[in-house]
Amino acid sequence: MDGNIFTSTSAGISLKRHPIVMRMEGLHPDQLSRYEMHRKRAGGDLEHVDMSRSRPRMLVGDEDWVEQMRLHIREMRQENFANELEQLQKRKRRKDLQQRLNEGPRDPWKASTHGPLREVILTAHHEWFDTASVFDGRSKRERERAFERCALGWLRENFGEALVHARADEDESAYHIHAVLMPIVEKGEGLAARRMIEPSSNPLINNYEAAQDSVGVHFAQIGLARGERRAEATRQARATGATLPERRTHVKTAQWRKEQDRAQSERAVQLERHEQATARRAEELRSGEASLATERAALANESAEVRERGAEARVIIAVAEAVEQGVLIEERGTLAPAKTSTPAQRAALGETLKRSPDAARRAVGIFTRALAGLRRQATVEAETKLARDRQEIEAADRAIIEIAKLVPASLRERIATARKSLARSITALSAYAERRGRGDREDH
Repeated sequence: MDGNIFTSTSAGISLKRHPIVMRMEGLHPDQLSRYEMHRKRAGGDLEHVDMSRSRPRMLVGDEDWVEQMRLHIREMRQENFANELEQLQKRKRRKDLQQRLNEGPRDPWKASTHGPLREVILTAHHEWFDTASVFDGRSKRERERAFERCALGWLRENFGEALVHARADEDESAYHIHAVLMPIVEKGEGLAARRMIEPSSNPLINNYEAAQDSVGVHFAQIGLARGERRAEATRQARATGATLPERRTHVKTAQWRKEQDRAQSERAVQLERHEQATARRAEELRSGEASLATERAALANESAEVRERGAEARVIIAVAEAVEQGVLIEERGTLAPAKTSTPAQRAALGETLKRSPDAARRAVGIFTRALAGLRRQATVEAETKLARDRQEIEAADRAIIEIAKLVPASLRERIATARKSLARSITALSAYAERRGRGDREDH
């Protein structure tokens, strides 16, 4: 029988039958890009791939099968959405219609952790491919072709149109076939009709043990046997109370390598993040120290400035109070201690002015200019008043002269006496104005 090889035992020669290996895993449409990248050997885990050998060979589907599948899914999504909206409109469920319009089309499958697609892997131990049968003498290449024909027959027979892709990988340790299944079912009728991707609609996808039985029967024709019936052994052990078989977790070499690479990458990323965080923290500390030094310097400068401003303010206030109290007076274009001020007042004022000589100079200049301006204003006002008084007296004198012409001779003597008094007033005003003018000229 094809598939049997001789093995040595203590009892002599016995036949060994290799099992057919079939695995079925969930797949999401979003994962197809990475699937295709590995198929084209453009990325992913390639350590176990012999790049000198031929690349994976397409068995089912075109080179752009992924794009065709995505287009098919988009069409299903839109058709289902259109039917649902039409149904809601016909039933006049306006609120639900508006809500669905806001939500938009939905994926044509039920959300699950496995995804709506299934990837099937079919292979056998590399010894079965590498060792020629003693019965028929077929070569490795002939065994691979026989396996391929058997695999495609089983896939098409059991999955039909759900089989959207299959390929043969010949550049790894053991020949194997990858296939992708997309089972589509139609649900409802009329306006309620919709097409959905539903893996459980296929009995072999829905029952993994039945799939193992089916593939075991089908591949028996090329000498491969069904794999170990671990599920059945587990059920019998539970029924009889016996020890359960050790749970075996099937992990593909590629998956194991991927997990190792991922763990190593995660450790590298964590280390890099830790180093970056440490560097950021060190930089923050350096920046904090520099900022603290800057703030301390600014506070020191600010404190010095505040002290200086305080001294200036006290000096200006002291000068203002001295002027107000008559301790300082404006004399010949500056401020000087008044003769009426006491020694204690002058000494206290001198100590205050020493605190800020610059402020003292500014304050003296300001108050000197202010007092000189006030004095000039007072002088102008006084001169204006004198001129006005003199004019009034002169007008009165002229009026007396005119009156004297009209009165009897007996009254003219009394009028002359009054006129002499007015004349003395005019003379006195003129003399006073002259003295004030000389005094201003001497000051300036």
